[in-house]
Amino acid sequence: MKRSMIILIHFNTWLSDPNNQTPWTKEWIDYRIGVFMKYTCRSFLAQTNQNFLALILYADATKPYVEEALAKHAKLPEHIRFIPFTAHRKHIYDYIQGTDEFYLTTMGSDDMYHHTMIEQLYAAKPRPETEVIINQLGYC
Repeated sequence: MKRSMIILIHFNTWLSDPNNQTPWTKEWIDYRIGVFMKYTCRSFLAQTNQNFLALILYADATKPYVEEALAKHAKLPEHIRFIPFTAHRKHIYDYIQGTDEFYLTTMGSDDMYHHTMIEQLYAAKPRPETEVIINQLGYC
């Protein structure tokens, strides 16, 4: 059975409105991407199993600020992606093609996973009636 792991992070998608108005400033985005790189990204890179997709969703209107901030850091591996919020469903759909099941989890942009978190999810053996898995040992 082929399983996929997807992690969604809402970087700055709350408080945005459909008219592309956003309260997020360039300074806020620069700072928060720095925090993401220092904590969350390091957590992803330290995983004992790198077979996952991390989608960091940003408000579409902030794309220039996000791209400029990301350019100041090392290039992210292909499985860790900052993407506009409006593109996330296509990324998920494309990633899960050919899989029998997938796990979708969320985390904050300043959270850290235990280095075996992805491995723990792959090792899980849920019962057929299981709808949700709560990993209580997943955070640092």
